[in-house]
Amino acid sequence: MAASPVLVEAPPFTITVNPTATVNQPAGQVLCNGANTSAVVFSGLPPGSTYNWTNNNTSIGLAAAGTGNIASFTATNNTNTVQTATITVTPSASGCGGTAVSFTITVNPTPAVNAIANQALCAGATTAAVTISGPVANTVYTWTNNNTTIGLGAGGIGNVPAFVTVNPTINPVTATITVTPTYTNGGVSCTGNPVSFTITVNPLPNIVFSNVPPRVCLTDTVVTLRATPAGGTWSGTGVSGNTFSAAASGVGVHRVTYTVTNGSGCSTTRFADIVVNDCIERHNVFQQSIRIWPNPNQGRFSIQFNSDKYKEFKVKIVDSKGREMGYYEFKNLVYGQILPFDLSRLAGGTYYLYVYNTQESGVFPIIIAR
Repeated sequence: MAASPVLVEAPPFTITVNPTATVNQPAGQVLCNGANTSAVVFSGLPPGSTYNWTNNNTSIGLAAAGTGNIASFTATNNTNTVQTATITVTPSASGCGGTAVSFTITVNPTPAVNAIANQALCAGATTAAVTISGPVANTVYTWTNNNTTIGLGAGGIGNVPAFVTVNPTINPVTATITVTPTYTNGGVSCTGNPVSFTITVNPLPNIVFSNVPPRVCLTDTVVTLRATPAGGTWSGTGVSGNTFSAAASGVGVHRVTYTVTNGSGCSTTRFADIVVNDCIERHNVFQQSIRIWPNPNQGRFSIQFNSDKYKEFKVKIVDSKGREMGYYEFKNLVYGQILPFDLSRLAGGTYYLYVYNTQESGVFPIIIAR
């Protein structure tokens, strides 16, 4: 006879179902090269979960992988483009892994400015436009100018335009232009080191005429032209070297020009007009060309000879009775020459100046008053 089955009661046991671990989404970060990141503290369910993370771009200064929170570190970007690292976090609890989440840390590059050449110009010259560039694309360049007297504004954004330089002084004037680069990405602006260059405006020579007569007569002697600063070049009709000849230029208006270059290599030119007249009054005969003053006098007087017609004459002084009281000879006379006389030894009365040469003569009375 077969044995009957025996029901044996098994001892109780438990089945534990662990929850799926989760991790809260970390916030992404955007930083400038060299800035410190914010520490990343992971959280989620269940409490006590473990968080393992990986990083796909170690060039930002973060290791390739790790467990637990990510401490603050110095973000690094040694390139000229944006560097973005994707960090993937996988939670686990009681041996059960959860769904991974990812976030990014973006490190902007440090913008820079390519070197800019200095400029030195003469006042009134136009500068070369300055095109500002750098290795990081989409950089904004802001510039400031510490000396607006050269003709450039106090500041601007982008390239520095060409402009006409100004310097009304006698010394060089230098302006320092400082360019600051700024790169913006992800709402974060990063500033690079400023770069400076100079624009020097050298003065033009300040020409002052010291001997350029506005009017001369055709028979005048050669005029020596003078101006400061010295060392320049004269030009124009009737000009030879630094002299002007009325006879060579002829009657009319003649422009003389002076050009000089200073030690800075800056040149300037100034001109003046000289009127050459025939001056027919200079051909006067004795009666029209002799001027005596003062008359009456006390024995001292002068004769002014206003003629180019003669270069010499003689003067005989006689009294009212025809007696000769003095005799003088004059040679190499020029127009306007003044000849002083002293007859204070003579008694008061009327005397006569007999002026003559081989071509002409004239008689002029004078009164010596006592």
